[in-house]
Amino acid sequence: MAEKEIPENATIEDVLPTLKSPEGYVRGVFGHLHECKAKHGNAFVRIGTSGRGLIPYYRVVFKHEGDENETVFNAFYGDNHNSFKTVEASNGTWSSAAMSYEEVQNLLGKIRGWKGTKR
Repeated sequence: MAEKEIPENATIEDVLPTLKSPEGYVRGVFGHLHECKAKHGNAFVRIGTSGRGLIPYYRVVFKHEGDENETVFNAFYGDNHNSFKTVEASNGTWSSAAMSYEEVQNLLGKIRGWKGTKR
């Protein structure tokens, strides 16, 4: 079995250098976060940790007011941002760290600011 290449506590920001299409990926994630936040008032994302970080699948979750437990909004494939047919609450392949709606929004802004510049 191949060794995991994504740390168990990785976020989108951690895999940004390995993403196949950083802006497209983060834009797709942010769209689903926006949908969840509009419906539930908040949204967070956890990435899948079983791949190499090129186009990781991800799970959007939210929290009810006064409850620290997460509720799964949906899980999505990273390459086309389509939802999984079934979503399990936890299967051990989701990152232990999450990014909030605002953190992903800021990351997308940074990526767009970096586009076309050499660093």
